[in-house]
Amino acid sequence: MKAIFIVGSLCLLGSIALAQPTDNISIAKTFEIGGIRVEGCQLTDPEALITLSGLRVGDKIQLPGIQTAQAVEALWKLQLLKDVQIYEDRREDHLIFLTIIVTEANRVGRFRLRGLKKEWKKQLEEDIENQLPLGTAYTGHLQNSIREIISAYCAEKGFASATVDMALIYDSTSLEYVLDLEVDCGARWKIHQIKFSGNQKVKSSKLRRLMENTKERAHLWSRSRFVERAYREDLDRIVEYYHSMGYLDAAVSRDTFWWDAEGLLHLNVQLSEGELYYIRSLKWEGNSIYSDRLLSKILGFEKGDVYRPQQINQNLHFHPEGKDVSSLYLDYGHLLFRADLVEKSLIGDSIDLEIRILEGPLATIGRVTISGNDRTKDYVIRRELDTRPGQPFSRAAIIRSQRRLMNMGYFDPSAFDVRTEVHPEEGTVDIEYVLKERSADKFELAGGWDPGSNQVFGTVGVSFRNFAFSDLFRKGSWRPYPQGNGQQLSFRVQSSGLDFQSYNISFTEPWLNGKPRSLTVAGFLTRRNETLAEGTDAHYSVFGGVVDYGARVRFWDDYLVSNTSVNFQRIQLENWELADFALEDGTPLSDGSFHNFFLKQSLTYTNLNHPFFPTKGNFFSLSVQLTPPYSLFRKNNSTEPSQSFKWLEYHKWRLEATKYFPITQRMTLRATAKAGYLGGYGQAVSPFERFQLGGDGLNRLNGYTGVDVIALRGYDEERDFAINQKGNATLFNKYTMELRYLLLDQPASSAYVHAFAEAGNAWQGTDNYNPFDLKRSVGIGFRVNVPMIGLIGVDYGLGFDKTANGSGNFLSRFGKLSLVIGIEPD
Repeated sequence: MKAIFIVGSLCLLGSIALAQPTDNISIAKTFEIGGIRVEGCQLTDPEALITLSGLRVGDKIQLPGIQTAQAVEALWKLQLLKDVQIYEDRREDHLIFLTIIVTEANRVGRFRLRGLKKEWKKQLEEDIENQLPLGTAYTGHLQNSIREIISAYCAEKGFASATVDMALIYDSTSLEYVLDLEVDCGARWKIHQIKFSGNQKVKSSKLRRLMENTKERAHLWSRSRFVERAYREDLDRIVEYYHSMGYLDAAVSRDTFWWDAEGLLHLNVQLSEGELYYIRSLKWEGNSIYSDRLLSKILGFEKGDVYRPQQINQNLHFHPEGKDVSSLYLDYGHLLFRADLVEKSLIGDSIDLEIRILEGPLATIGRVTISGNDRTKDYVIRRELDTRPGQPFSRAAIIRSQRRLMNMGYFDPSAFDVRTEVHPEEGTVDIEYVLKERSADKFELAGGWDPGSNQVFGTVGVSFRNFAFSDLFRKGSWRPYPQGNGQQLSFRVQSSGLDFQSYNISFTEPWLNGKPRSLTVAGFLTRRNETLAEGTDAHYSVFGGVVDYGARVRFWDDYLVSNTSVNFQRIQLENWELADFALEDGTPLSDGSFHNFFLKQSLTYTNLNHPFFPTKGNFFSLSVQLTPPYSLFRKNNSTEPSQSFKWLEYHKWRLEATKYFPITQRMTLRATAKAGYLGGYGQAVSPFERFQLGGDGLNRLNGYTGVDVIALRGYDEERDFAINQKGNATLFNKYTMELRYLLLDQPASSAYVHAFAEAGNAWQGTDNYNPFDLKRSVGIGFRVNVPMIGLIGVDYGLGFDKTANGSGNFLSRFGKLSLVIGIEPD
């Protein structure tokens, strides 16, 4: 190599050195680059380095000059090299030939993290590899980047002083370099005290509750950590709260934090609340369809009110219950509606407001398409929709359609989407319902042991929730069974051998003759055999059937459903002295053949927003069950119970009301009230169709028909409710409050935990009815919804007014564990 010529050099520290040539050149000369070659490349493409350097064969270069230094800097920025030098190779007249000599940095083959929890380690490795892929050169830039990633991750966990020791180690086995990272998170920043100053209008306790992520250490086990990003978000949340109250000038004027001798963090937040602003005038512009008075009523603000811009904008556009001005227009086809809030003037603490409305033309629905339904047929979905081509566009109709589709149970609610495409020139809106199928079928295969009868029993059941009866004999439709018509077919068999057998079958057509009218036909047979203490055999059997007709009732909306059913049951008793059915004086009804023919009418209203974990909505049910008044047509002077009750006559009423209150996105409160009453037509009340309170809400082995079992968690039906009753009750009340928290919401399964408080009681008749004499309980539990199996859950209830169960501690004597399988108990 002839001479070192105007050399640019960069080392790991990033300094630039210009070397002088061996022959003295004091005047800059211009050369043409005749050739460039690269030495020292093993992992990097030499041609790529030449291209990225910016030097080209044929380019003019001035020496001395800055072109070589710029080329070195460009190569250094690649973060692949530890050293770069450019030398003159030789000269030929006006040509100069250059050599780029590089020293490559070692490439990281894999990362190895130490000093962290297993779950943290896995996530952090993914973060590092996503931002710094394997094969990255080991340079100072890489080391700084890794430290930044690890420090940021630890800071999010509340460790703001993490340190990282790193070393690049060559692994002779895998023939690669391993970057060993030893992480020391240090001590977690725990907040001892959050102190506010300058707040006169809002209490400090309220402000602390507004800080969702930054909490004081109230006790030894409380969760308290300081994450600066989350802390800043909490301060913004406080300011937003002040603004929502009308204090528009509120701000955090200063915030400081320091550590005490024990290493605990103290936060001091100084607030400037400012003045409260009022609405001096409110004017509407551009509205021709609705009056100012109506719009102001929906807005909920008028002259003299405190000015709360967030609430006003919410009532204009995004009220969570749809009670906003935007919904008023969108529900009647004005898709291009706009409403802008303008602050016209500010005088002192008063603001003049103007709301400018662009109503836009009336839009109609164009094409309505469905995607994602692999099994369910289009017409089954379309019949549930309230959006049809040619109709005026309505957001409320889309919401109703969405709820109906979710309540079908065939589709994953989390994957549901509605897409709209507006065609302003045509005045139409295309709507696409995007669905994702999930199995709604349920299979039941279970076994168990009933401690009351000391028997082992088994259950086999299947419920096809999307059956297609018309495709039974169609070739290729069995995949694995005919499906897609939305019909329901179920079979269930339960047995413990000869002692107990139960068979059930039902079929439902939800849309009769293409209209929203359902028809259900069902039949059942149950037989039980018991051996009494004296060795006598006792037998119980019942068989029957039901035909039910249901239809939607369009009253104020379409969530009200009417069901009318005709039912027949034949109950046979032989030596059945187990007090399941008793007369008014408590005498067991042990022998006879009894017929239960009744008409049942029910009204059900439900607008829940989710089938498994509703966060808002209502459920209401009222039913009446009537038998013919046989005593009015014929006299029955027999005092023999088997004759006087041969054809049962009664009237039976059931009422249930449930409301869901959203608390957070994953938490909801359910409030429920239930009541029931059984009466007669002037004669003795029927020993059948009564109410039994307590337990887990399931009949023993699901074997009885003619008794309504009402769950009251924490209590035993026989021990706690048979004391003041002669047989089962004719009247009951029950109240429930349940706080639910969603743990899992996935297509495969959903789960939540809950805490409950219940109170209820049952009475023999109206004479001793006392609505304030209630048995109370509290407890906890969980529910899991598993595909193909359905609902599974466990409750543990503690009864405050129950009869102590044996000996032991308080929890074992007054508590009760209940298992839920298949359906939620009554």
